[in-house]
Amino acid sequence: MRIAIVSNKRSGLGGMEAVFRTVMQELVRNQDEVKMFLMGGSLDKNWLRDLDCVEIGDQRTDNALRRRYSFTLPLFWEISQYQPDVIIGCDPNVVCYCKWMTRILNRKIPVGSWVHNELSTIWKVQLLKYADFHLSISNGIAEQIQAVVGSEAQGKIFVTHNPVDVEVLEVARPEVPTFLYIGRLENRQKRVRDLIDSLAKLEGEWKAIIVGDGPDRDEVYNLAQSYGINDRLEWLGWKKNPWAEIPRASALVLTSNFEGFPLVLLEAMARGIPCLSTDCQHGPAEIVIPEGNGWLVSVGDVEGMAGIMQLIVDQPEHLPDPQFVKESVNKFSITNVVDNIRGIIEQQLQMKVSS
Repeated sequence: MRIAIVSNKRSGLGGMEAVFRTVMQELVRNQDEVKMFLMGGSLDKNWLRDLDCVEIGDQRTDNALRRRYSFTLPLFWEISQYQPDVIIGCDPNVVCYCKWMTRILNRKIPVGSWVHNELSTIWKVQLLKYADFHLSISNGIAEQIQAVVGSEAQGKIFVTHNPVDVEVLEVARPEVPTFLYIGRLENRQKRVRDLIDSLAKLEGEWKAIIVGDGPDRDEVYNLAQSYGINDRLEWLGWKKNPWAEIPRASALVLTSNFEGFPLVLLEAMARGIPCLSTDCQHGPAEIVIPEGNGWLVSVGDVEGMAGIMQLIVDQPEHLPDPQFVKESVNKFSITNVVDNIRGIIEQQLQMKVSS
């Protein structure tokens, strides 16, 4: 198959880029031809290494109409030259552009959507109605797509989840209970302040490793300082490969207000690390098995989160079995997820041929 993946501008530093790279590499290993088209390019280009990618458009102009045409006309040209069997758009606007391109080209090319964010954070979600099918990274986002598109989406939404490399080494457990946070340091979505508030309530001997950077870094650092706990925190900043910096950990903590499908939970569990997460929309409840591979608390429940963390401090010997934690995410393996995506695409191609 010849597959085109079309996305808006990327920072190059997020989990979405990691998913793109993993899926594209696995498709190529399956003898598929895959090309990415980035409308606006990528600020950091390291993730594009060895991938077939075209960066399109000019972000420098202040003229919105000129900027739009700097994307759409070159994209039309690139797609027409590539002649894909299927197009997957990662934003509602992109889906709309691509669907109109197939009509202008007068070709029966299925156009799918593959959004990676909670739909309330996405502009013009109603344009998803132009997609022939939808790859959804969580059950919750699938429900949101159904609500937006309505009856037209019946039988066209497929939950694929995000893939994780399960062939990684287990992270050892430390002698001193150690909590791990990996992600952006900001409070609107990630609610990192809740993490600091929870840590401040703990008694006994413990440590925490915080990997990441973001707009609220100074605020949460100063908050930890005011609580007098900064001597227990290790602030590592943003890391290209955070797992290379983590020798030991007792549990990973996710305090988010919302997610698309939190890849960091899968990455931690694949290394045998149980996860304490808010039961936010969307994804954690599809990953976390309470008391099996982790724990769920309500969004904003600092007391509940601190209570579970205190149990880990007091009784580290009762942490979930690391082998069970690892095996619990096997269904999200790269092979399983990409095989599912390939099967869906093949089905869509067959439907287009027979229509």
